[in-house]
Amino acid sequence: MNKWKIMLILLLFQGSVFAQINILGEERVYELAIKVFETKYEKKHYDRFKGKIDVIDSNNFIFRDKFRRISNIRIRDDRTGTETKNELKKIFTEGILYPEIIMGTGNYKDKKTRKKWYNANIRILFIEELKKINPDFQTKRFLFWRRVGGHHQRCYIELYNSYANENTTIEEFINDAILTFYYKAPFK
Repeated sequence: MNKWKIMLILLLFQGSVFAQINILGEERVYELAIKVFETKYEKKHYDRFKGKIDVIDSNNFIFRDKFRRISNIRIRDDRTGTETKNELKKIFTEGILYPEIIMGTGNYKDKKTRKKWYNANIRILFIEELKKINPDFQTKRFLFWRRVGGHHQRCYIELYNSYANENTTIEEFINDAILTFYYKAPFK
């Protein structure tokens, strides 16, 4: 199959994740999320990113660390019909969620892995809070879709803020939050 046919097929199926969201509906999205949090949940404490974060624009963030690794996170909302709110993007700009968590830590001695890390380009399709399954005011759970090659992957995170109460805005919540759970659902 020539490369133009492959590119056309990829473009046609690019919207498939969004069709899944619309077809699944909110009830199914929550059903899958509840299952993940019931069966895969293991509370941890993830440190914030210690390197430099450059905010290129409201959807592009470059992470630089002591190994001179440069990773880009790009949030694309244009085809979902669901736009990620700017306050949720603070999860990245505050260094709560960053490339090493999303992709895992690499073995820098392996040339192939090192190449993958130096110019990683992570595509996040959108982020949404799963308000119906937040256990309390101090804990918030989120779903985001990650694009990997031609595939889409559901990812779940949980943030915890010990200072939060029922009057805490999402922006205030994220400022003092820590990441306590991250899970990538397997590709189907």
